[in-house]
Amino acid sequence: MEYKSLYTRWFRVIFIIVLVLGILFRFINLNQKPYWHDETYTSLHMSGYSYQEAIQNLYTGQVIEAENILIYQSLSDKRNVLDTIHRLATDDSQHPPLYYVFTRLWTGWFGDSIATIRLLPALISLLALPGMYWLCLELFASSSVGWMAMTLVATSPIYVRYAQEARQYSLWMVIILLASATLLRAIRLKTAWNWSIYLLTLVMGLYCHVLFSLLILAHGLYVAAIERFRLSKTTISYLLVSLVAIIAFTPWLLTMWQHKETVLLSTEWTKQPLLFSELVKYWNINICRLFIAWHFRYDAMLVYLAIPILLLISVATYTVCRHSSKRVWLFILILISTTTLPLLLPDLIWGGRRSTNARYFLPSYIGIDLIVAYFLSHPFTRKFTNAAFSKRWHITAITLITSSVLTCAIAVQSNTWWGWSEFDIEISRIINDSSKPLIISDLPLGLIMPLSHQLHPDTKVVLVSKPELLVIPETADRLFNSVFVYNPSDRLKVVIEQQGFQQEVVYQFKDGSLTLSLYQLQML
Repeated sequence: MEYKSLYTRWFRVIFIIVLVLGILFRFINLNQKPYWHDETYTSLHMSGYSYQEAIQNLYTGQVIEAENILIYQSLSDKRNVLDTIHRLATDDSQHPPLYYVFTRLWTGWFGDSIATIRLLPALISLLALPGMYWLCLELFASSSVGWMAMTLVATSPIYVRYAQEARQYSLWMVIILLASATLLRAIRLKTAWNWSIYLLTLVMGLYCHVLFSLLILAHGLYVAAIERFRLSKTTISYLLVSLVAIIAFTPWLLTMWQHKETVLLSTEWTKQPLLFSELVKYWNINICRLFIAWHFRYDAMLVYLAIPILLLISVATYTVCRHSSKRVWLFILILISTTTLPLLLPDLIWGGRRSTNARYFLPSYIGIDLIVAYFLSHPFTRKFTNAAFSKRWHITAITLITSSVLTCAIAVQSNTWWGWSEFDIEISRIINDSSKPLIISDLPLGLIMPLSHQLHPDTKVVLVSKPELLVIPETADRLFNSVFVYNPSDRLKVVIEQQGFQQEVVYQFKDGSLTLSLYQLQML
């Protein structure tokens, strides 16, 4: 018993150190990585300007400066939080407004720099640590599992990544944890107060992310299963609470329906076909990123590393099902399957790439963390009847935690997260190092806004939506020492050649099907 007590005490010290590191990782170099595509839409919505306003004022074919683009990435005294909600409703209603309202208020108080905007999700992500601990107490009634689960969440690369991203995913994760914990507490205590708290988490979850509806479904299936599909008091309470939550979300559902064309257009990319082998590759890489992640160039290695990780998850799942009560393993398995299959099956049946995005699987990742945490904490909750067996268990725990810590320590010092917007860094470096540069492009606004954050504010830019209307001054090569074209369409290439300019590739980025090129113009 003395050996067990000493062993446990040392691991608690290690857990505390790792938790502190995990917290620090969330706040290191918040402004270092490029402000990528999705984050710039957060700023666009926060500004209160519409997408069409930005297009109309920027894509004129006239010379503007990079700082003119940043107007639509900054706060304006003429716009308020109601404008933010309105722009979301009309331009991007697939994203409910809760996080964006928080961001608008936050930036109104503390400023709209990249570091400040990213600080909000980083702070919110800290709530996931006590949230996971509480969920483990409600589910396992074990502080040891709670400590292990908190450690996994603190240093998991996928969670640290989204903690540093100016999007709603850290808030969504916190609400998922709180909703799950409050549901278990409401089932256990059966009081109106606890069901009311659960209702609040459901409404917040729906107004944070539409995929939260899958979690509500998972909770419903769990309640039905443990109540043996009887119309018990618990079942009735759940049905009433979920019904009220859906009614509360109805105004936004109607908004999404009114702008369904925009919603369908903004989600069209999820239907782009992908080979089954590519799907499996993405699935394996995303599983690995729970514990380890590198630059995208090493994805091929991660695919094979997924094999031992999947083996660990399988053994851990067996351990949970074998040694925990039915109410425990049923909750976890329903949580994972209900929030995973609706994303995987459409891709397998009809084709698409919905299941390639790690952020959509946060509820499933939480379920996996619960399984692994229980598995790795198993020796703490039982007598050490086999010291060698327990030692192997602890080696596994140390290996996983060490991999996560090293990954995060490297990632927070890097310029990008796993290759995201790496091209913006290189392209902006080439342009900023040039004397009197001009940039011409007909790329969509979503690819122009990230680059604008990297350029010198006075860099000259020409944006066109109709390449045929572009007129390059004959003296352009004398007015500007360097004339660049950023990833021109075939139509724009033809127009440029017709006006007597030759295009030379000075940089090209390739990642799978994505290719982005920077050309420099020379007179023929």
